[in-house]
Amino acid sequence: MLGYLRPVDIRDMNLYVNFLARALVPSHGNSDVFYQRFRAPIERAACLLRTRLGVQQEVLWRGVLVSPETVRDGWLSPIPHIQSLSFTESRSVAEVFADMRSRMSFLVRLHYPGHRGYLIQHTPSPAEVLFSYRCCESLNLFEIGITHLDRKTVLEQQEVLLRQTGRRFRVLAHEVCHEP
Repeated sequence: MLGYLRPVDIRDMNLYVNFLARALVPSHGNSDVFYQRFRAPIERAACLLRTRLGVQQEVLWRGVLVSPETVRDGWLSPIPHIQSLSFTESRSVAEVFADMRSRMSFLVRLHYPGHRGYLIQHTPSPAEVLFSYRCCESLNLFEIGITHLDRKTVLEQQEVLLRQTGRRFRVLAHEVCHEP
């Protein structure tokens, strides 16, 4: 399964895969707490994978639903307790996540009717990347069932996890997505 990754400590890889389970499928547990506890081995495994799989610097997108007060002068500040951020290579996927009319935003509309959708464009350095959907095949994540998603869904969402660096993100388009 992971034969070509022998130089990595198997404990590091085990912790990394457990982190992915929590980050990709939130019902598996809190990925932020897990990452804080096992940051060093997760970072070592992510670094090895970035090197082995050739993660490139490319434009990523993120759709968010937040209170307009959290966006100041076109910038969205980081939330300190969040350790990893989910981005996508697809602008259209990010737009769905930022759309207050989408089915996914039902609970946000219900509990936070003043929230709005925003779109973020970011080009991370390769060192920020903790995971790319492109690694699913190499790590056999479909076969071990970690994503609980079929290949088609994973490939459509094009998810990339970034580690939180504390940076603010420029909001590309203010309220790009619609109110309910």
